[in-house]
Amino acid sequence: MTRSHAARNARRRNTREAQRRANIENIRVQTAAEDAAREAENATREAEDATREAEDTAREAEDAAREAENMEREAQTAADQSENYSGNSAELKEILAQLAEAKAKIAALERQCAAAISRTAAFKRENAALKHEIADNLRQAARMRAELATRLVIGGLVIRRDVEQNSLGR
Repeated sequence: MTRSHAARNARRRNTREAQRRANIENIRVQTAAEDAAREAENATREAEDATREAEDTAREAEDAAREAENMEREAQTAADQSENYSGNSAELKEILAQLAEAKAKIAALERQCAAAISRTAAFKRENAALKHEIADNLRQAARMRAELATRLVIGGLVIRRDVEQNSLGR
């Protein structure tokens, strides 16, 4: 075998090895791009779920505030009944006063609950906004990975063409 044959065989071996490595790298990059796209889709779903949860919690806070308002009205009604009671029974008047006091305490607790639920809703809205931002970033990363994969495939084809032309002695 002459030197030129040996050199040509070596170039062919090197070309095949380079193509094999390029194919492996292309597959790795394409798989990473597909994984990134799936991760972005999952993050988007998670962000949408978090947004719905925040909206539900905000509605709960509104409901709790309405309940507190209703209990405040009931407490005021009971207080008015106690003050306006014109019967002879001091015991009944005292019971009405205690009822009004208990309803006022319940209303205060319901206000505290409504405030806590409202704060929770605010945290959930912030969490949902952050999850949407993460999903946006993951989508951008997935697009960049897909673009990289495309460029690597195109680059591999160009290199393969150049190597084949060089190995044929053109």
